[in-house]
Amino acid sequence: MTEFEQKTLKQIRSEIGTWKGRKYTNFDRERIGNRVAIVGCADTTKNNVKRLYKQKGWEIWGINTLWKSTPHVIPKASRWFMVHKYDRAINEKGDYDQWEWMKTVKEFPIYVVGEEDKFSEIPMATPFPRNLTHLFRNYFTNSISYMIALAIYEGFAEINLYGVEMALSGEYGYQRPSVEYFLGIAEGLGIKVYLPERCDLLTTTVLYGYEDHNRMAEKLRQQTMEFTRRTAELNGGIQKLAADRNACFGALQMIDKWKLDKEKLTQPTPAELEQRIKDCQTQEQQLLQQTFVLKGGQEMVDYMERCWLQEPKTGGQ
Repeated sequence: MTEFEQKTLKQIRSEIGTWKGRKYTNFDRERIGNRVAIVGCADTTKNNVKRLYKQKGWEIWGINTLWKSTPHVIPKASRWFMVHKYDRAINEKGDYDQWEWMKTVKEFPIYVVGEEDKFSEIPMATPFPRNLTHLFRNYFTNSISYMIALAIYEGFAEINLYGVEMALSGEYGYQRPSVEYFLGIAEGLGIKVYLPERCDLLTTTVLYGYEDHNRMAEKLRQQTMEFTRRTAELNGGIQKLAADRNACFGALQMIDKWKLDKEKLTQPTPAELEQRIKDCQTQEQQLLQQTFVLKGGQEMVDYMERCWLQEPKTGGQ
């Protein structure tokens, strides 16, 4: 067994202690209080953090480009997190303004990871305390999990999450379980966890084994089948139009190659070929837009199955 697996929640709690008297990592200042609000970038609930602005005893932690999309957080923030390696930190999802902004911050620490010398331009940069990760299972897949772990490690009594959904597939899809795992650790240690009403973390519509969700699951499966059928039809239409367009384009190339007299061509004329190419392109674009609509619908169905039904399509265990 690893060192972590030999520890109980009670042992972890004894190592953590309480928040009283604690100071910021690498900064000679005492913490504000024993409650923390972690604010992500999801539009659904991030602005709900405003309810805490006039309350005492709250630390507010921001992340990544939240400063740009939600600037009202900046004056209230007590810490910021950019726990990405240098190459991504200087270009956060194509946004070079992130690095320039961090260079101007002097009000709160900004947690970073990687080679410290590369962050020398950031006056408030401080290394994320990696040693705390040894308290927990090695299941850190995203920044929010690190932030929750730090809040646990520093003995906060309450953790609120705003703007943290992890609802979409792709990157957020595999990150979500890690966030929920550390929220479970927090609650297991007696820390109060608050999630906004519209937050999809730690939610399900039915109680597995006791409540019937077969009807909804069947509707979602039928919807998936319909989306699949319609998408196949649209893709078939797109391929047919592309073949027709390419054939017309090839005919025009042969006319130019053999220097045929365009005025004598009647079946079809070059002008008709060119118009046909334009018509095909227009129709292809229309069909492609319809596939995007269907893709969005399928993503919503997948989201409902993953976040609400909580049962694999092949049956739960």
